[in-house]
Amino acid sequence: MMGDSKLRRLSNFSIISTLCNFMITHNYCFSIAPGVPRNVKIVKVHKRSVDLSWDKPQTVNGVLRNYYVYFGFSKTSLSKKGLSYSSYNGVTVTFTLQWLEEYKKYFVGISAATSVEGERSPLLDFTTLEDGMFRNENSYGV
Repeated sequence: MMGDSKLRRLSNFSIISTLCNFMITHNYCFSIAPGVPRNVKIVKVHKRSVDLSWDKPQTVNGVLRNYYVYFGFSKTSLSKKGLSYSSYNGVTVTFTLQWLEEYKKYFVGISAATSVEGERSPLLDFTTLEDGMFRNENSYGV
């Protein structure tokens, strides 16, 4: 009887081990959220867009799949735009957020995601330009 119990436990272990190996091989790992994207900067502001840059999180905790850009007129009411990580797989990411309204104040923050989304970076603010205006990263003290 005792031999059957040990055999059953060994069999259960083999099934679980096989399942875990399959999940790891196919990126179905139990993910932990990645860290916060680093060095988020407003590089250049235009009339209807803004150029952003950031570095990938120091701690990824799995396979990085997406970045999310949060933006809006208010810190408490932000839209979310998803970016596939495969398009931005370097250490430093540059991205142009387009279709903004002219001469409006915006807030922007970035998060990263494995199968779990991490915390958003602290919000930065900028104001889109009117005709004839120009601002680059030096204007923001970045």
